[in-house]
Amino acid sequence: MWVGTSAGLSYHNGRRFIQIESLSGKTVYSICDQEKGRDLWVGTSEGLYRVNRETRESTPVIINIEGQEITDLSVFRIVSGADRTVWIGSHGKGIYGYFQDTGKWKHYNTVGKTVRHIMTGIDKSVWVCAADKYIYRYNPAKDDFDVIPLKDRFTSTPMNQAICACQDSNGDLWICSVDAKLFKLGLIDMQSVMISFSFPGETITPRTIHEQTPGKMIIGTNSGLLLFDTRNLTFSRLDKGDRNHNGMLNDRFVHSSLKDIDGGLWIGTFFGGVNYMPSGANYIETIYPGPECGNIISVMAESADGNVLIGSDDRGLSLYNIRTGAYSRKDVDPSRINLNIHALLAEYDDIWMGTYGNGLYRLGTNLRVKKHYSQSDIDSGDLNVYSAYRDGRGTLWIGTKRGIATYNQETDSFTRRLELKDNSDVTDITEFGND
Repeated sequence: MWVGTSAGLSYHNGRRFIQIESLSGKTVYSICDQEKGRDLWVGTSEGLYRVNRETRESTPVIINIEGQEITDLSVFRIVSGADRTVWIGSHGKGIYGYFQDTGKWKHYNTVGKTVRHIMTGIDKSVWVCAADKYIYRYNPAKDDFDVIPLKDRFTSTPMNQAICACQDSNGDLWICSVDAKLFKLGLIDMQSVMISFSFPGETITPRTIHEQTPGKMIIGTNSGLLLFDTRNLTFSRLDKGDRNHNGMLNDRFVHSSLKDIDGGLWIGTFFGGVNYMPSGANYIETIYPGPECGNIISVMAESADGNVLIGSDDRGLSLYNIRTGAYSRKDVDPSRINLNIHALLAEYDDIWMGTYGNGLYRLGTNLRVKKHYSQSDIDSGDLNVYSAYRDGRGTLWIGTKRGIATYNQETDSFTRRLELKDNSDVTDITEFGND
């Protein structure tokens, strides 16, 4: 895996990233593996280079058209086309084609000067987005680009600035504009339909788009990853990219992306380096704690009404409503508002909640305390309850820092069944067989 950054070019050897010293300090915008196993084409802010895979040395590539050398070229995009053609998209000077069979370069004035994206279609056709209201398709018969206007077939609203595109499994093109509009272009009638996407209080700027699976598109933006359902024409938040959260992204500003052979997505961010999302990972939704709720999640349980009880080490108990998405803190003991919770057992009438240092609580389904079991109620005298389990015969078991105890309903107390050494920490209890 090769990665271009503002500090140069690096490759991943399976364990870590190693920088290519010959391109150190140059801003790398694009990389192209034109011929498998041979030199890489690398686009930088200071021109075009070829990098030898074995020696890791780089060589400047001179673009010469009819005896005139092209200088001061910022190479923004590189794509390999059919017949060993290489397409070079620049920032400010449009697009160039290099035909390896003849060794000649050509500049195409038809395409806009600011090339933001180049892609090859299923049929090896070459498409270009140039930050304007068109998409361009290379026509080999005339050795030039066809100019295709992008506008909504129903309202005639034109594309503002085409910024990125991809082709789906059905052959349709999806093009994102800088102002968060998505155009679907059918290649049979060359008509397009516009879909707008936005989120309250945010200005969304698309940067990349990929088909993850048929009917599902992932859009990288300045505000994380979005998931677009092409069948229902609906958008949803896939990952906000909030830093310091254990989500899939550690930065919300998606700068680039690459779908690998396994269907995983490599995501380059502005401040958070490279992130990797395995294939299918979008089905895991990141749920961020509500205000004043704990961040160190130690245990969870499903309540009788189908909601989720969440115990934390730092801020006690919270409740997540799966229907509304509400995530709220529940203070069950006013004298200990920041309980360190390690065990939750939700039953029809009761919720058993074990803590570190403050014993066991028996709650009603309304999350009010029915009883607090302190040191005198547990035979082992242990205030650290790490697990709770109801076996097939109806006996309630708890695991503590120093052993295991069972609940006696007649005396409403716990009897020690197994004594262990300090710091044994019984964190889970389960049942095998019927004996």
